[in-house]
Amino acid sequence: MLTTGSSSKLEHVAEFAPSVGWLGLMLLPLAFQFRDLHPTGRVLQIGIVCAIALLLFAADWVGLRITRQRHQFLDETPAKRWRFVAGLGFAVPLAAHLYLMPKIPLLAILQDTATSESAMTMLRLEAGKLMHVPSILMYLFNWALVVFAPVYIVSSWLTIHRRQAVAGLLFAGAYAAATWAKLPIALLVLTCLFAGCVVPGRWRPGFCAGVIGLVLAAVLFLATLFAAGSLQHLKNPGNHAQAAVLQDMQVDDPRRALTVGDNFRFESARPEGNGSELKDVLEYVVYRGWLTPSDVSNRWYQFFTYAHVTPLGVRSLLRSHDQSGAAEQAPSRQVGLWAYRSRFPDRYWDTINAYASFDADAFARGGVVGVFIATIVFVIVRIGSAWLLTSHPVGQAAYAVLLCGLAILLPVASTQAILGANGLFLIPVMLCLIRWQTATQPQSHLLPT
Repeated sequence: MLTTGSSSKLEHVAEFAPSVGWLGLMLLPLAFQFRDLHPTGRVLQIGIVCAIALLLFAADWVGLRITRQRHQFLDETPAKRWRFVAGLGFAVPLAAHLYLMPKIPLLAILQDTATSESAMTMLRLEAGKLMHVPSILMYLFNWALVVFAPVYIVSSWLTIHRRQAVAGLLFAGAYAAATWAKLPIALLVLTCLFAGCVVPGRWRPGFCAGVIGLVLAAVLFLATLFAAGSLQHLKNPGNHAQAAVLQDMQVDDPRRALTVGDNFRFESARPEGNGSELKDVLEYVVYRGWLTPSDVSNRWYQFFTYAHVTPLGVRSLLRSHDQSGAAEQAPSRQVGLWAYRSRFPDRYWDTINAYASFDADAFARGGVVGVFIATIVFVIVRIGSAWLLTSHPVGQAAYAVLLCGLAILLPVASTQAILGANGLFLIPVMLCLIRWQTATQPQSHLLPT
């Protein structure tokens, strides 16, 4: 048994990760760009986003109240079998994926250092969603890296199996790097670090203080960057508003309104000048990591208000999507072609998928009612997981993965992608099974010291 000593209010700040993630990655960048957005759908969107923020905060507060009623300790006695299952759940699918790839992107790039960006994109696609394998296998590959890998790594570290934890991190990190995908490796590292703020331990206050410091540093960085005018040229659409591709559109077409992200796309399409490389990197980080999620989601609200006014309905989730025929294309493909491919034909391919936040996808399928239902689903998952949580180290690690996953994925993925493709539905199931197992075992070893 691993004890933690007394807890402080600081140690519970991680419980609000989902609502803080939504605030920082969706609400704030949406408010920042609000004046640049076309009137079509923007008031509705920001109203929905604010309402979701309140509901998520309420769910986090209830989750905190539930978890604070428990003793702060870890029981490591029954963890071995669960760690073994988690290890198999991430090692076997990742090894199988590497074996089945026609070409491992990282190796192909190392062999040909002159590989163009478009060729790199095709390598990633061929090693991912264009692979000719059953869909369930593609899901398993995602589940392995998003859920099972961090659960195994964190639970191994908690139970003093440090070498196994490091080995698991190295293998999962090598796999993520081999696929040349940026989000998976970032999500893996952030989840493992964030777990230190959630699971009981004497190091928990330090991790919480560090996370708070990083959040404040990010806010200060953005404030300084915009206050200094470093990105001011991206706020001025005058140089691009007269582009021929925009002038050919209808006067009321919402695509004619340019956001900061759109100006960045126009700028990056030009030949390289004498600009600072550091400045280019900073612009890309702000554009891709902070502004893009709300930008893309806004285009969904525009498309399903202006171009496609009838909600798709729940049946759209069951339709087969192919590469041709607009009626059979996934909504992410339709929005991508309409909002980005049409305006930036040299930058985006016909295979584009503009994946949006869960609320935008729910709005496309069911309108405001659809958004409400999707939000309630996540509220239930959030509160239910807190209620199912026990002192089991694998359960504690899974709970940390859930909080971090919701904080990062809610602004960038649909409900079905978060719970299904990324496998977060597995965590409540895992917590339920662990709680049932714990309830059927003698409780003497669960007493805190």
